[in-house]
Amino acid sequence: MLEVSDAPPLSVPLRFFLGAPVFGIAGALLLLIHPDTVLASRWHPHAVAVLHCFTAGLMLQAMLGALFQVLPVAVGSMVPQPRLLAAAVHPASVIGAALLVTGFMLPGHHLTGIGAALLAAACGVFVVAIAPGLLHATARDPARRLVRVAVAGLAVAIALGFALAHQLEHGAGTHFVALVNLHALWALAGWALPLVAGVAVLVVPMFYITPPYPATVMSLAAGALPVLLSTISTAALIGAIDLARWLALGIAAFALGFALLTLRLFQLRRRTRGDATGSGWRGAMAALVIAAPLLALALFGGDGWLSERAAIALGVVLTVGVFSGVIGAMLLKILPFLATLHLAALGLGARLDSPPSERRLRWQASLHLAAVCALAMSVLWPALARVAGVFLLLAQLSLAGNVWGFALAFRRTRLKRSKAAVQPS
Repeated sequence: MLEVSDAPPLSVPLRFFLGAPVFGIAGALLLLIHPDTVLASRWHPHAVAVLHCFTAGLMLQAMLGALFQVLPVAVGSMVPQPRLLAAAVHPASVIGAALLVTGFMLPGHHLTGIGAALLAAACGVFVVAIAPGLLHATARDPARRLVRVAVAGLAVAIALGFALAHQLEHGAGTHFVALVNLHALWALAGWALPLVAGVAVLVVPMFYITPPYPATVMSLAAGALPVLLSTISTAALIGAIDLARWLALGIAAFALGFALLTLRLFQLRRRTRGDATGSGWRGAMAALVIAAPLLALALFGGDGWLSERAAIALGVVLTVGVFSGVIGAMLLKILPFLATLHLAALGLGARLDSPPSERRLRWQASLHLAAVCALAMSVLWPALARVAGVFLLLAQLSLAGNVWGFALAFRRTRLKRSKAAVQPS
């Protein structure tokens, strides 16, 4: 049950949402500037930089902003001093991500370590601040359990990332490759995936009029996921690589099951008329279905060309196709919803004046789909990388325009109606 009265001021999540597409634009520009190296190898610094534009930049900003909103409203977990907490976390996370990416592009200046330290500090402060409320949250549904898993996954992913940055600055250790793989595992499967699943449990039935997710299945999955992640991590660190690989198929099963379930719920929705954001959700879930066999190929394709290409394709599909796709769909759905809620709370009506049109939203969704397809093809045909970069840049610019368009529409509407309310009749 939503407790809208517990929502933070709109400025709290909005500051994160407005900056998120900027990192996507930066990633697209880097791909355009370095088309021959970004998709050449998962270990190339340019590839790592673009990857972190989306993971430590776009995804982290949007997901932190979402947690500020979701925790008190839907999970029953109050965020202490949300304005103050956001004022500390937001600039540190933005500067940290920017320095981290710059450090990958310009090694030797200690920027990677400084950026990782700022990100660790920002996320650490956030996790410590919200942990007490999350542990004692009033809601007892699968969404709360999945969000708890996601926050724990964020803490582990950030700790592993900080350790890796330290090794990059001072020399790689014996477990460097294992730590890289575990960092990716916890960031994508331990943080991003359960958070998306938890948010989906809340918003897909509400916004798209679908049947609810089966509570028992989602609760069991939320309980099994951290156990599976911990077991994989232990196996990898003690050298049981084959066991870790087989266990990782459980992650693929979780992702595949969630994606197919979500697609099925959209088929059963009572609202027959679709919109751009619903198409975005379905496209992201289709990409998640494709990610499952790509993970199997990356794990069991040997040490040659096939597994390397599958690993790169998996990174593209997950970061751009799945998580950035869901984020784009949710931002363009949640922003007008939050704006109208705050207008109504101010007594200024419940409708935005001149928001971005549905046509603009569909155009953005089409550009995003084209970018994902072009990027996937570029993994096999590198000559298409620059074309993929163009589509990706256009998609991110369109997303930024729509996100900022909703924010400006809210500002214009509030100012216009506030002035009208104080004028004498």
